[in-house]
Amino acid sequence: IRVEYSTSVLSVTAGEIFAYDVKVINEGSSAIGNATATVDLPDVVRYVRDTLGCGEALTDCALGSLGPGESRIFQVLVQIDESAFGSAVLSSTVTASADTDSGTVTAMARALVILNAEEPFFLPLISK
Repeated sequence: IRVEYSTSVLSVTAGEIFAYDVKVINEGSSAIGNATATVDLPDVVRYVRDTLGCGEALTDCALGSLGPGESRIFQVLVQIDESAFGSAVLSSTVTASADTDSGTVTAMARALVILNAEEPFFLPLISK
């Protein structure tokens, strides 16, 4: 089993909406069953929706059975928290697992985006 995980952007700002793309591939020579994927989002990233119907928890998203060479693809739409500020590398992971004839196999992948959100700047109002 192999997982590919990527984002639709390289850099994000507060309030921005973007997508994570997940692809789980059976690289084995026999079918795998009960395949699932779990997506772990950074704290400042808020779930909007996904194309697999996982729901906000993004835990144990059912992928079903995969034949040799077969893959499942889904997308997770997210939004950076409006109050996020500063510069940081945001790391998100996806872990996939499936049952094989010889046991359970697991794979993990990581996707990175750069948060480029300036701290709010306020000017005092001075009147004469």
